[in-house]
Amino acid sequence: MARELNEQCAFCGAVPAANVGFTAARGLLIFVTWSRIKKPMCRDCGTTAFRTQQSVCMRFGWWWLLSFISNPIVLTRNAIANGKISALGEPVRPPANSPLEPVRRLREQPLAIVLTTVAVTAFGALVAIGVISNSKPFTHEQQAWVGQCGVERNGSIIVGEPCGDHGALKVVSLSHSTECPTGTSAIEVSNTSALESVYACVSRAEG
Repeated sequence: MARELNEQCAFCGAVPAANVGFTAARGLLIFVTWSRIKKPMCRDCGTTAFRTQQSVCMRFGWWWLLSFISNPIVLTRNAIANGKISALGEPVRPPANSPLEPVRRLREQPLAIVLTTVAVTAFGALVAIGVISNSKPFTHEQQAWVGQCGVERNGSIIVGEPCGDHGALKVVSLSHSTECPTGTSAIEVSNTSALESVYACVSRAEG
């Protein structure tokens, strides 16, 4: 804090000031551009810089490939930096100087709120769909494969072959992914349609 008391705002010359940075992200599918404001700022100018950069992130930061990893991090870092700005005392500036023009509070910017809500809701829906699809119950026909045997051909298994055949594999359990119990191997079942993937967790059949 002692150092901050000696800092002057880079925009209006006011004291006290804190040397902080605010980042904005603009995403477009596989591309993203970054802009950063990092310099000593008083409470008034820092608040304007924070709201400006944070609003850009809330409106445009969600629309690229890795946005749901990067944008929450940027938003959080901006909020932490703004906490340092908010803790500063009343700015004292030269009479001829003026702070940056104030901008509306984030909660008073409907577009930023709506787009952030849409993005977060869409991400939540995708996660839910993924969870539901991974936990989709197996059909009675598929459940009947457990305990049966099959042979591996071209990287997949055809269930319904005699267990005494050479190279026969016994289906121990089923999975929607390649994760199987210890001691078994995952092989995609060729008996299913192209619209779904079912893996048989198999072990070597005892003839």
